[in-house]
Amino acid sequence: MKINTSFSIFAERYLVEFHEALALLSVPTLERIYRLIEKVRTGGKKLIVVGNGGSAANAMHYVCDFSKGTAVKGHKRLRSMSLASETAIVTAYANDFSYEDIFSEQMETHVDRGDLVFVMSASGNSPNVVKAVRAAKRRGATVAGIFGFGGGKLKSLVDVSIVIPHKNYGQAEDVQTVIMHIISQYMRLTLESSRSQKGKKGQPFDSAQGKRGQKGRRPKNYR
Repeated sequence: MKINTSFSIFAERYLVEFHEALALLSVPTLERIYRLIEKVRTGGKKLIVVGNGGSAANAMHYVCDFSKGTAVKGHKRLRSMSLASETAIVTAYANDFSYEDIFSEQMETHVDRGDLVFVMSASGNSPNVVKAVRAAKRRGATVAGIFGFGGGKLKSLVDVSIVIPHKNYGQAEDVQTVIMHIISQYMRLTLESSRSQKGKKGQPFDSAQGKRGQKGRRPKNYR
């Protein structure tokens, strides 16, 4: 396939479209998802993340930043897991059942009533994610998701959705990461602030570092 434009023009166009996608994000919807995740944390339930390909990589990134990145002493920790990370389980279900069953079968094992299942699909039509959502709903979970391409089939199946209108897989996955960082960093800063106010009143809060009275030092739980 020939490309009829220069790299610089392509890069500029990509960035413009990416910024357009970010500008269309609904902050009230982001806050609603944040509150669902916070409810899971305080209630001792689980956040279960699902995705294929680049979305699978992002699902593992979500688990890292929500499990470790929001862990603050004195507060309940958020239990989270990615159903794309266990290679043996994924390949066993794909081989013995079908690829469409790799997530839904795991839902039967891991999902309990009150859990939050967070699904990501750049197309909005991934058959194994569609099947996973239906299984999660049957088991009493709340389901939220981020979808590209206008939302596809999944938009109407979940309880809360963020839809990226662009038909570009890369930009859909870029937005997934931005949303994860917004919510996980806000959650951590809120928990740090709450903890600091209990025992360290009077010290300035450094939002860039996520600590009080620690300017110039990089906290161990930030990469």
